[in-house]
Amino acid sequence: MSAMELSDARFESRLREFQPRRPRALPDARQVGAARRRLAAAAVVALSLAASAWFAVTPRPTPPPEATAKESASAESVSVRLTSFSLTHLAITSPEKLDGALNDASRRVLPDFRARDSALRVLAKE
Repeated sequence: MSAMELSDARFESRLREFQPRRPRALPDARQVGAARRRLAAAAVVALSLAASAWFAVTPRPTPPPEATAKESASAESVSVRLTSFSLTHLAITSPEKLDGALNDASRRVLPDFRARDSALRVLAKE
């Protein structure tokens, strides 16, 4: 026997040692998708908690005082930011100033239907 035939015989005897096995089942795609959805939901919850904690801790800059005639005329009215917390606090501590604060805020925030180029002017006509 030549060296090549001897090598082939050893190789074939080595191959006979292996036994065929049944392959394992592929993972279910629904289980993989459910795990990804859970991971995405956990990431969203973590990000929202981090964002709310950051907004709660970060101090808000106070707006610079505006020296206008409008503000000096309404010196008795309270200038508040339009948040439900600040308006509730104002209603509890000084309910007499709440109406003035809402009126001032409505002049700044709401559109003026009396302006010449206002889209609301057409709706305001009787």
